[in-house]
Amino acid sequence: MRKVMAMCLNPMLRAVHLPSVPPPGTWKHGVVKHAGWVASLLVLLFVRYYCDALHAVQTAAAITLVEAVYTDMLGGKRKGLEGSGWFLCGNFGVVVIAGVWNAGKEALDVLERMVQVTMMRGAQSGGVVTYVKSGAGVEGVRARVVNSKRTDLSQLVRAKIESVEPKGKRLAGPRFYAGHTRFATTSKATFDGTHPHQWTPRKTMSVYVGFDKVDVPIVKKNVNVEHYICHNGDLDFFTVGGRTYDLGAIQQWLQRCTGAPMPSPVDSVAVAGCVDLLRTQGSWPLSVRYAFLIVPERSTLLTTVPSWADYEVVGEIFENAFLSAGQLTPKTGKGGDVRTKVAAEAGRQLEKGVGGERLAWFRKAGGLDIEGGLHSLCLAVVDAFYDNDLFHTVTDFLSRAKGSFGLCINSSLDAEKQLVVAARGQTISVAVYPRTGIVCWGSEQAAVKAAMGVKAGGRSDESLGPAIRLDLDDLGGEACLVDWGKGEPTVSAPMQLNNRQCDIEVLGGIVRLISRKEALASAPLLRRSIQLDDNPLVLSIPDLDKPYPVADDISRIPQICRDVQESFRSSEGTINQLTMLHWRRALGKRLKLKNKRHDEVDILITGAEVSLWMGEQFASDLTTCFKGLNVKTMSANKLLGLFGQGMPIPQTGHQLSEGLLALNHTIVLIVSHSGGTFASLAVSNLLQSVTTDIFVVASEWDTQIGKQLRTLPCHLAESRIFSTGVGVSPAEPCTISVAATHQLLTEILLFTQMYILSDKDRRVSAKCVATQDAMAQLARMDMENIKALEEITGYASDGTKRSASNNVTNDTLVAQGKYWADHVLEAPRAWICVALYVVGTVTAGWPVGAGLIHLAGGNLDQAETKYPVGFIDSIIYLFFFQLAVAGIRLLQGRPLWHRMAGRSVVIGDVPWVAQCVEAFFSKMLATTYSITGVAAYSGNPVDHLVHKYTHRVVRGGLLAVGRPDGRLCRHTSSESAVLLSSSQASSIQNMGATCETLTLGHNPYKLGLAAHNIVLPTHRPKYLCEKLLEEDAKSRGETVPPDASSGALHGMYDNLFSKDAKKEPKTVFELFAAFGNGVYDVIGDAEETAKVRSLFDRYAKREGNSDAGELVVDMADFIATCAEMKSPLSEPQIAELFHTYDADESGTLDWMEFNLLYTKAKSSLGLMTNVNAKISATSMPTISHEDVFGDKMRKDAPNSSLADMVGAQNISMELYESRCASFQRCIAFIVLFHAMGESIATFWRTIVPFELFAYRADRTHSIMRIATTASPVSGADVRLIMKKLKLKAQWYDSLKQLGSLTEKIRTKAIIREMSREKPVQSPQTGTPKLVENRLGFLY
Repeated sequence: MRKVMAMCLNPMLRAVHLPSVPPPGTWKHGVVKHAGWVASLLVLLFVRYYCDALHAVQTAAAITLVEAVYTDMLGGKRKGLEGSGWFLCGNFGVVVIAGVWNAGKEALDVLERMVQVTMMRGAQSGGVVTYVKSGAGVEGVRARVVNSKRTDLSQLVRAKIESVEPKGKRLAGPRFYAGHTRFATTSKATFDGTHPHQWTPRKTMSVYVGFDKVDVPIVKKNVNVEHYICHNGDLDFFTVGGRTYDLGAIQQWLQRCTGAPMPSPVDSVAVAGCVDLLRTQGSWPLSVRYAFLIVPERSTLLTTVPSWADYEVVGEIFENAFLSAGQLTPKTGKGGDVRTKVAAEAGRQLEKGVGGERLAWFRKAGGLDIEGGLHSLCLAVVDAFYDNDLFHTVTDFLSRAKGSFGLCINSSLDAEKQLVVAARGQTISVAVYPRTGIVCWGSEQAAVKAAMGVKAGGRSDESLGPAIRLDLDDLGGEACLVDWGKGEPTVSAPMQLNNRQCDIEVLGGIVRLISRKEALASAPLLRRSIQLDDNPLVLSIPDLDKPYPVADDISRIPQICRDVQESFRSSEGTINQLTMLHWRRALGKRLKLKNKRHDEVDILITGAEVSLWMGEQFASDLTTCFKGLNVKTMSANKLLGLFGQGMPIPQTGHQLSEGLLALNHTIVLIVSHSGGTFASLAVSNLLQSVTTDIFVVASEWDTQIGKQLRTLPCHLAESRIFSTGVGVSPAEPCTISVAATHQLLTEILLFTQMYILSDKDRRVSAKCVATQDAMAQLARMDMENIKALEEITGYASDGTKRSASNNVTNDTLVAQGKYWADHVLEAPRAWICVALYVVGTVTAGWPVGAGLIHLAGGNLDQAETKYPVGFIDSIIYLFFFQLAVAGIRLLQGRPLWHRMAGRSVVIGDVPWVAQCVEAFFSKMLATTYSITGVAAYSGNPVDHLVHKYTHRVVRGGLLAVGRPDGRLCRHTSSESAVLLSSSQASSIQNMGATCETLTLGHNPYKLGLAAHNIVLPTHRPKYLCEKLLEEDAKSRGETVPPDASSGALHGMYDNLFSKDAKKEPKTVFELFAAFGNGVYDVIGDAEETAKVRSLFDRYAKREGNSDAGELVVDMADFIATCAEMKSPLSEPQIAELFHTYDADESGTLDWMEFNLLYTKAKSSLGLMTNVNAKISATSMPTISHEDVFGDKMRKDAPNSSLADMVGAQNISMELYESRCASFQRCIAFIVLFHAMGESIATFWRTIVPFELFAYRADRTHSIMRIATTASPVSGADVRLIMKKLKLKAQWYDSLKQLGSLTEKIRTKAIIREMSREKPVQSPQTGTPKLVENRLGFLY
């Protein structure tokens, strides 16, 4: 309050400093901020109208008000007043077992946290149901809300359930809350479509209860009957009477059968209607309805059905038969004799005609459609009365339904003891916390971890076991009964096959989990469960209430990237090290098959959106290093559409069809940071039919895809999960997930290089062109990259904020983002100025023109004054917005001639960076208001950016372009192309203005047509090409300008390399350089091939010293030749090189092998480096310690040409751009655009008191962090397709084996034929000639 008073009591002060203020974004902060300009306005009104103040005082008050509005309301800045303190005027649910949860609000805290996590799956609407005491047992209390664009669903749901749940009627014992958040797929997100769903309204009925007490007779009570369901997925078909019907027919049929209108057209409501028909235990009328409607085989659905009164009449007959059999207990009811007896007695009564014609419908159904006649139908009624409890209801529903299901089903009849969850095609997990007495379930694995560390009333029984989680089998289908009652959990479970049960003692009671899988194979539940407490592989949920989650994620980027590096290099053993060992074994196995299976894909990389884009860059880098690997990338949706559908989706516009990819035994890498994206998850299941070498890159070990991969056969200490260790990241704009995933893929690339380089056969099979030096240099730059990220983000790798003096790069990026935010915010600021002007002038009755004339003593009653002044004032009113915009631009020093309209941003960089940054920025502004909306686009400046966007260049358009490091000869052309694209866009002008271009990169050169050039710090040694340029310039008494353009550098490099252009090769290694530099495969160039042949003929001799012998070069000649020509290689290195290309291991090189030695190498230096490689497959990557990258190579090969030495570093320079430089640009763009987006969000948060216009920049309107439903390709056919693919793969392998066997048989036949033929002697030499035998083969 003192701060507010200070602002109010000092309205004439142009600035007030408050050393301690509430944090920005809070309502208190808003009150303090707006107090100044409000007080200034009141002072102006007071001195103007209520006191005889001097004109100068009135003028000062007016100036103060203008300044206060500009600074405090519009967020403007004044020089010299920096620093803080200056005020310039998805399914989820919990079961609470222990009584200690009833005292406080911890249960709802856990529930709200679960909603926050589940919201990542979509949060357009949500609801919760719980049960409370009533006069007839219990009754359901449902709370449902529809989320708006800028509200928090978790808070809305909690507030709603707190308002509708009567505290005095809570159940005395355990209680549960079952909820659901919705991302609408087939209908609008409306209130009636919001879960939990109920079809038939609550009804009080006479029901027999007590089936959980085995030896106690069941008793009849009047109780409320109502059922609620929460459903993820889609209900497509349902089977009734042996025939399957679509959803529309079932919906109409349910209305007839239940007598209740359809509450909502959404498919999930029909699930609730089916449950109403199936849950019949204890009720004779309900059992009669079930048996009559569901059991008899019919050719069509009934168009007319009996009334409820008719069911009650028949039910009474069965009840009398039941009572005549004596007071029966559930135990006696399990026997077939009792059931048969009751059914027979009821059948006799019906056959006698009891009920007359009124019951003819039941007799007809039993007599006509069921084998055994009426007795069979009667027996079905009795079975339903005994067996159709909640667990049986769910398993019966799943057996009849087709679609995808993540279900939670509960009933008022069972609310005090149990509920059932089920999964098929959608995920469901159940977590039990014994020490605190709470059970959680949810569609999102992370959501059920919401109770980790939570203690109700601080109480916890540490003597009990740790928390565990059971992930239901969503592929095979599984239902799980969660029971906390004290009696028998279920009557139906012992009668089902493949059930598993475990009893867990918890604080306050016992929890029983009873599972039934649709697949026959089923391991014990405890063996399948995951321990949550004290498990280093399971990460807890982070703080979800941080006010600025995107900023927090950005601050953690250096730390998480360092952690990812250490996870591959740790001496303690990590999950990533285990997975890397498995990856290497799979790769080694794959490389051994290269000579046998040329048509198959070696590595398939898949994912969706951002994950896929990073995977594409990783695949490109693999191909750059290993030319022999067949690496493919493909969207998970494309894979699912092509291979996972009963009727495949044609991939129009893509070179892809069913028979094009051979994926048998392919290594599959799924990139999915969430580990739960629908398409990626479906593909992880689908491809198990053709390969077991499936890996995933995810945020942690404990994900849905990880769960599926853990079911694959695995050796001891093997893993298929690469983990970034980020865990749950709820912010929708991707920041830390992008950084961590890219970093992890870099580590995989490094260790893959090391593995292949460590073995000659692997190098040959993979056609490895990467060198040991390139690997060591990448490892060095990878480590140095952390320093660059620290400078860009402004945070050290230990998580601390860097000092201001060391934060220049981050400050520059943030300042640029805020500057561009001012472009966007000028519209609402001008609108506020217009509003103030209109309100002020109209209220006062003095527009500006009239007021000035009045102050000057003019007479406004005269026509010659009145009308001109009125015209001027009307023009001011009409164009005041434009005048305000111009004034704001002048005050802020921004370009005056930009268009006064909405802004758009075009991001140009390499594909993965441009796409990731576009996705980030568009999500940052997804929930902003239309007046500050910004359209985001992306393009590749070395490809289509000019063609795609230059026709849309307008004054004030924003173009952000990332530049490769053109200081390196490998990237001078690339940067020149990028700068040309930028210049072409920036040269399109109108009224002297054009788009506002920003370039960002490591080269200090500043583009003249760009308005802004941001230079990122360089954290790497110089490359040899840079050093050679400096030496060449120094030899001429010159220096290389530090800010030379890429074009200028291109010319310098041309001059440098031209010195060697006409020099004839004198050594074999110079010849290597002549052929190896540049293009990988030079076969086909007749002139160059002739030179190689001439060299071969010079040193070759006839095999066997015979004139007819083949020309070859042996080891001794090759070593002697190299020694004579002063080769930089040692004899062991030359021998290793010789053996590498001696394909037939004959000890000699024929012409083909000799030619291959030359044409399959990049350069002599590349060969030398790999030959010199003495790497262990299990060691850590060697880190280069060179002052200049290439110093070692230059020392080892002093006679090599400049072009040869520089060309040997091409791979290293390419990897620097793809793995480090582009990564740094990506994070820099994210920092810049985050500052821009957050500045816009801050404006709306603070412009009006109490944050009335605030919105979350970390969320979008859809609120879908993870696409966990079909988006857009269905996965309903995956289970069936898996079986077909598995058979196809087995057939494929059989053909391979058959072909191999046939080849062996053919070879033996040829040998036998050869033994029968007499060799024909050559008349000149006497040596055998090649002859053709009867089988037509040459020998």
